[in-house]
Amino acid sequence: MALVSKPFTFSAGAVIVASEHNSNFDTLYNLVNGAIDNANISPSAAIVDTKLAQITTISKVASSAIDGWKTGDWTISSVTTARTGWTNVSATHTGRFMRINATPLSTGGADTHTHTAGSYAAASHTHNVSVGFESNDTGGNFAGQSGATGSAAPAVTGSSATANNIPAFVQTVVFQRD
Repeated sequence: MALVSKPFTFSAGAVIVASEHNSNFDTLYNLVNGAIDNANISPSAAIVDTKLAQITTISKVASSAIDGWKTGDWTISSVTTARTGWTNVSATHTGRFMRINATPLSTGGADTHTHTAGSYAAASHTHNVSVGFESNDTGGNFAGQSGATGSAAPAVTGSSATANNIPAFVQTVVFQRD
């Protein structure tokens, strides 16, 4: 229905015809009982949400009105198609894990690592090595020395192989709010 107009007007002293009078009221009656449409509502009407039918077409609602997301916010998803207002930024961060930090978007770490001899920072510990001696001396002395003692510090060389320390995971995509 377009804007409501009064079908009949009456001037002072004119004879009022019942059908014309009823037509004016019927126009208003029909309007307030279900015929109000967009043309009849003022943009400044401030109608409360409970008076509106459910909106089923997402494009009719500004996402900022319902989602509370700010520009730059991230969300993770199992679908690869970005919704309107979001950009898939997964390629920028492929192969990285999320880590909670007070400084967002900072990066660090490495995909692999190695340990060279002497560079592995482990707790202090010892290795006990038993060394057996053979002697021709029937007294059990080594090289003819009574009570022979000594120590040896073996040289450690080499490095560990590269290691993959990635725990079990599920892959997702990341979308950033435009």
